[in-house]
Amino acid sequence: VGDIVEFGSYPQSRVTNSSLVSALNKVSKNWVSYGYYSGTGDYGTMVQGDCMKHADFTYNGTKYRAVTFSQYRPYRIYNPSSSNTSNQYSNGYTPNKIYYFKYEPLKWRVLDPSTGLVLCESIIDSQAYSNTVYCYGRDPYDEYDAYWNDAEHTHYANDYATSSIRAWLNDDFYNTAFSSSQKASILTSELDNKAYSTSYSEYDSETTYDKVFLLSWSEIQNTAYGFSSNSARQAKGTDYAKCQGLYVNSSNECSYWRLRSAGDYSVGVCRVDSGGDLNNNYWDVHDAFSGVRPAIKISNLASGIFESKLEKLSKSEYAVFVTGSDGKPLSGAKVKWNSTEKLTESFSS
Repeated sequence: VGDIVEFGSYPQSRVTNSSLVSALNKVSKNWVSYGYYSGTGDYGTMVQGDCMKHADFTYNGTKYRAVTFSQYRPYRIYNPSSSNTSNQYSNGYTPNKIYYFKYEPLKWRVLDPSTGLVLCESIIDSQAYSNTVYCYGRDPYDEYDAYWNDAEHTHYANDYATSSIRAWLNDDFYNTAFSSSQKASILTSELDNKAYSTSYSEYDSETTYDKVFLLSWSEIQNTAYGFSSNSARQAKGTDYAKCQGLYVNSSNECSYWRLRSAGDYSVGVCRVDSGGDLNNNYWDVHDAFSGVRPAIKISNLASGIFESKLEKLSKSEYAVFVTGSDGKPLSGAKVKWNSTEKLTESFSS
């Protein structure tokens, strides 16, 4: 518990070298819209737009993501675009420019070695819990309005099973961060998606079976996972997350990050605040400034099998050095094979 392992990759550090930026500007790009939402300021007005786009490409053997936006990403998904309602401005990112971010290995903190449960060490993105929010009827627990994630009013806005953040984790993030071989090592997890308290069971979401997920209210308080204090829950965001509009506390440079458990209001979900405090009543399913720390279960973590480093010896031979969690080669874990043959034997500690 507490060890850090590298697995997968994602755009993280911003490229600031002027010569490299100049070279990357010349690379041909296939721009793809994020499809982020904005509205007129009222619930139910949000629509997808093309104001923010990205392009992935490889230059000199290194993978990069280019990001550009013509308007600021709204602070909340139903707001119109404005520098007053976006953290992109305060994070130093402005419209009509191209920013580059380097794909780097994702670092994961081991929470449970026996099950392979790991949590991303950094906040790697900033996403709304629900991209659509509709106001209709009365909340079951107080005099406030009720909020839903669908126009038919069948699922509350804080329903994890039907949330846009769950879809994003298991589609956009999953397919961006992991190779085919890495996906084969990610277990499917059975998730209890009940509300944070039995007092709010009306907000319970159905059990899901996911590859990638957010931690729950109970998991983030599990001392066996290393969450024994607020400082153990604090997290900082990557440059890429800040470009997406992540809120950053100027006093400690930490940010909010999302949990999957519903809070005590139909538009509220639980989160970890920038100081590491737990929050169960913030109205924030629609906020685009809260960070994402994905969690996964890696099948070979418990067996002691780790990614190996490849060292080229000649045109036709390679050597594999299998390393332990401390990054040091394991004794005797070395093999040679012809590059035309498949390496089928596994090594473990």
